[in-house]
Amino acid sequence: MTRDASDLASMAFMKMPTLFSSFMRLTMLLLYQVAMPIALGKSLTITQALVRFGPAFAFPMVLISFLRYRTKTTEKALEAQHSAQNAMVQHVKMAIANFEIVRDYRKRGATIEQFEEKIRAFNGRFAHTAAINVNNNKFAAWCTLGLTSIWIQILGCS
Repeated sequence: MTRDASDLASMAFMKMPTLFSSFMRLTMLLLYQVAMPIALGKSLTITQALVRFGPAFAFPMVLISFLRYRTKTTEKALEAQHSAQNAMVQHVKMAIANFEIVRDYRKRGATIEQFEEKIRAFNGRFAHTAAINVNNNKFAAWCTLGLTSIWIQILGCS
């Protein structure tokens, strides 16, 4: 359907500047971690390197693992939502195309009840997909909070 073009534009191409910005921010943080010991004339030991660069590599690995795990669940929910939306649109098309028959046989009430059922099915699937998307979107913030808490507990005392 035509929603694919808008989904591609809004969910894929419009996210490229944000992705590029995040990548550049991560690159600058890593460069800062490398440049500061050099600028201060200090040597960087293996332990210090792990402490400095560990989170920068651990966070993307955790996030990639989560996204791989959630991909099938998200895709199933989106497919169910799209099929419910397609069924709703097809019902409207059928009702418009056969309006004279529906009117002549006094089936407006039955047609409306069928449409309301399609709306309820779509709304349920939309709510389920929205809940999955909220969890997917909030995982990075939860992961950041968790890693920061662990970081403070382990390295905050030293």
